[in-house]
Amino acid sequence: LFAKVSRPEVARHFMRPAPEAMVQGLVDSGQLTLQEAKCSREVPLAEDITIESDSGGHTDNRPLTALFSQLTELRTELSHACPQAARIRLGAAGGLGTPQALAAAFSLGADYVLLGSVHQATLEAGISQQAKQMLAQAEVADVSMTAAADMFEQGVKVQVLTRGTLMARRGNQLYELYKAYAAIEDIPAALRKRLEKDIFRDTLDRVWARTRSRAPRSGQGGAGSQTQDGHDIPELFGAIEPLAD
Repeated sequence: LFAKVSRPEVARHFMRPAPEAMVQGLVDSGQLTLQEAKCSREVPLAEDITIESDSGGHTDNRPLTALFSQLTELRTELSHACPQAARIRLGAAGGLGTPQALAAAFSLGADYVLLGSVHQATLEAGISQQAKQMLAQAEVADVSMTAAADMFEQGVKVQVLTRGTLMARRGNQLYELYKAYAAIEDIPAALRKRLEKDIFRDTLDRVWARTRSRAPRSGQGGAGSQTQDGHDIPELFGAIEPLAD
């Protein structure tokens, strides 16, 4: 089992043996033998744990040096109760895009490294040449946090490129509107017109129709987020991303 974590409280679960209730449930359902269940009590849940520091996309904005050191100490601590935890391999991820960065990760004690966002600039990446050029020209300060489209209603933030785009500003604007108004009909006419013209570049009714055709309802809409005619604000604002110029 490979786990990718950015918080010690989450890593702790993977560095320990599987919960007894879970193991017993698997035994009762016939998916584990008694011998396998006995062995599971002596080994950690994961053999490899990737420690994700500040990275592109979803991130907790944790610095690699502090986070990796803390989880290394946690592995040592938990190995006193579960000796096999000392064999857990720790990988490093997040912000690793140069040979120097990789060398720094290995100097911290990483057993392996995991690269993600940097691959978007490769020849094989499926994004446009314009996007690759924008990424290649980006500096370390050319990113910002904005509302995540896939977890919009929960208020989750995602790191995006700000240089040459308006996604960060517009995403945060949409989230503030979502918090401020219980229904689309409550949005003042002048503001709604500006949304249609500057962000969605279409009427909200047509945007809603496309959203409904592309993404089935999640069933997780918050109280007051759905309008009388079925418009759901988090789905409308979060299921599509017409935010970058």
